[in-house]
Amino acid sequence: MNEINTSNLYNDMNFFDLIIHSVNKSEVINKNTNTLNRVLKSLRKDLIKSYCKIMIIFDGYDNDQREIYEIQEIRDYVRKLFDENNDLFYFITKMGSLNKVILACISDFQQIKTKGREDVIVGYKVSKEVKEKILSALSMYPANNVKEVISYLFN
Repeated sequence: MNEINTSNLYNDMNFFDLIIHSVNKSEVINKNTNTLNRVLKSLRKDLIKSYCKIMIIFDGYDNDQREIYEIQEIRDYVRKLFDENNDLFYFITKMGSLNKVILACISDFQQIKTKGREDVIVGYKVSKEVKEKILSALSMYPANNVKEVISYLFN
């Protein structure tokens, strides 16, 4: 297992435009969120600098043709991560619509299969419970950032 040293992450945030965090397949299967939880804890030390700062990638699924929101073990991992960190979407980058893809992991989604082109999420339904948890978790975060996150995720 690769360990990440998060002790200096807070001090180094000024130098990072984006933090790319790789979750390996073993962590997904075992629903081991410890390392990512430590990263998120470090990011919470400065809510201005850490806004939309992290990209989460899932290592070991490169040969899987499905999208991450279609893979049940990733959906289960993301559900556990969200249950532990209701403020998760504050930190996830909007780059590549990653925060919407992660949100689709804990939502019901509809997808169109297209020939010769990539599949497209045409909609996802966020449960009232998930939406309330996100709104509650972000209630004390910087208002402009929260407004942007909520608008982007739910509109």
